[in-house]
Amino acid sequence: MKKLLNHIVLEPKLHVKWLNTLSFMENAGARKISACEHKTFVNLIQLKHAAEEHRHAYYLKKQIIKLIPDACVNYEPIYLLAPKATMYYLHQLDIQVCRLLKKEFNLDGEDLKYAAYYRSEGR
Repeated sequence: MKKLLNHIVLEPKLHVKWLNTLSFMENAGARKISACEHKTFVNLIQLKHAAEEHRHAYYLKKQIIKLIPDACVNYEPIYLLAPKATMYYLHQLDIQVCRLLKKEFNLDGEDLKYAAYYRSEGR
């Protein structure tokens, strides 16, 4: 892994795509958290978790600008590393988490959506 990361970081165009892919994943997480919120019963933990994910996405974008300004202007596939694999990974993660929550805790509906994106304060 160290060898791979060193290779990525040493190549600026590859490095910004890697950072943009991480930013995309953080932003996707924030959007998923918000999409799973109840219309009225939103607690501080949910708001904090979504805000942290957005902050991570923002920070990574700021790092891109330091390396190559205007390199990755959005999250279109041409600006991501392995875009199909990245999106597949996020989708599979959702599916596996929901399956586990349904099987182990018999959750569904709003409870399942809440649990899938719940983040404890201890993290």
